[in-house]
Amino acid sequence: SLSLGTGATSLNADRQITVNAGTLTLGGVINSAANSLTKAGAGTLSFGSNAITLNGLTISAGVLTSTSGTMNLAGNFSNNGTFTHNTGTVNFNGTTAQQAIGGTTSTTFNNLSLNNTNGAILGNSESVNGTLTLTSGRLTLGANNFTLGAATTVTGGSSSAMIVPESTGELRKILGLNPAATAFTFPIGDNTITAEY
Repeated sequence: SLSLGTGATSLNADRQITVNAGTLTLGGVINSAANSLTKAGAGTLSFGSNAITLNGLTISAGVLTSTSGTMNLAGNFSNNGTFTHNTGTVNFNGTTAQQAIGGTTSTTFNNLSLNNTNGAILGNSESVNGTLTLTSGRLTLGANNFTLGAATTVTGGSSSAMIVPESTGELRKILGLNPAATAFTFPIGDNTITAEY
């Protein structure tokens, strides 16, 4: 294992980090909103606890342990390996296009936030175990399911910030051991921007 400490990391272009074995920890802030990062190799890349700001993030192999703070993504997220949420937040905050959340491996997020007026679309079935924050934009499911854990709460939500379960995709909620005592409002709507809740 190797830790590069808590100094800031800068990307001056799109970069790939290959970790073939063990763990490489980048414990400092990464602030590169215009550039994307690809994680390759069978080892683990860990972001520690500081803020991470990237354009896109691709996990092509191995493990990526996210920050326990907030990771801001302006572009797409693709998980083809293993994503460990580390109790952190992933904030999709692009401004120019609909963001894709996918890859060949389903991802479990701790907290997930959508703050992009162009919205986001699932490319695989995904889940959230902590807080889902719908600030701006529609999360379109397509043919994929989106599962909210038993402890998941939803904040925000409006006619311009909601989940659109079109095609065969379903919004699912795990209700826990006593579902009769659990009240939950599903923040869903349709592509005509009509809130159904």
